[in-house]
Amino acid sequence: MYEIEDKKDVEVIVHCRTGERSVDAVKILDEYGFKNPKNLLGGINQWAREIDREMKEY
Repeated sequence: MYEIEDKKDVEVIVHCRTGERSVDAVKILDEYGFKNPKNLLGGINQWAREIDREMKEY
């Protein structure tokens, strides 16, 4: 957590493969006082399907 302690006041986007585990991470960041944590809905796989089609899903 200490590596991002200085990011408490800015938007922090959390992601995982499918967007499910990162929901929990956003809740933890909220508990630690982060003001604007966001979850990447659908995770990296959805990003690869809809935004960056050259990126491989995993």
